[in-house]
Amino acid sequence: MQTSIVPGSNVRLSISHFDRHEVYALQILGEKRWQIYEGRAENPIEHPAFLNMPQSEYDRMKGRVADEVVMRPGDLLYLPRGQFHDALASSDASIHVTFSCSEPIGLEWLTKLWELAVRDPLFRADLPQCRNADDEELFAQHLERLSSRFQEIAQGPEGVQLARQLRNGFSVKRPSFSLPQFEPPVRFQVLRDGLRVVRRGKQWIAQAEGFKSVQPDDDGPLVSWMLEQTRSDKPALETAFPEVDEVKLDQLLGRLCSEKIIEQLA
Repeated sequence: MQTSIVPGSNVRLSISHFDRHEVYALQILGEKRWQIYEGRAENPIEHPAFLNMPQSEYDRMKGRVADEVVMRPGDLLYLPRGQFHDALASSDASIHVTFSCSEPIGLEWLTKLWELAVRDPLFRADLPQCRNADDEELFAQHLERLSSRFQEIAQGPEGVQLARQLRNGFSVKRPSFSLPQFEPPVRFQVLRDGLRVVRRGKQWIAQAEGFKSVQPDDDGPLVSWMLEQTRSDKPALETAFPEVDEVKLDQLLGRLCSEKIIEQLA
């Protein structure tokens, strides 16, 4: 639903429009005031003729407000295909969920009949020229043959069966989507009290009473930082040391866990 903000206020107004399918709107949170207009587009479909209409045309066709409905949580509103409407939401949170329903239409049957017409040589033949009166007569006769043959195909057993299959097995392919996968950050805490890191020559040594661990030269500052935090997580470690790649950080955390210097929190 397209929305705009009314100048000087927090009110959100959906732009007047119609939908190209049946609409069921279920109010979930807060309130919303729907304006239903007199105008109704006749059997609109998913086609540029309806998709690319300028807003001025919507405003011209919608007519006057015929009804206003205030929706509260649990209320359900049905809007027929093509019914002009818009909605107002206050500055408070307002959420509704829309369910749509579509039915097969004649144009979809026509598309399937085209596949049957492809088999017929008459439909694959060139259209006659239209250069003079004699040509015009031949052209008209050819169109008449095409029309009659197409009617035979449409009303024949295969054409009728296609219509039945379309009606009984109809389904709409909706665009798929997926929510982003959220993985909680790796969190850890220091296991040994009084543990500190000191430099000995080219080595860093993490030590406490009764414990000593030699750390690689590059890892000393990272281990020292982690011990100072006592409890932290991987994103904080990445922020503190942006120059260290993720693979190295994972290796470090794995090694410190195996040495019982830190433990990963659930």
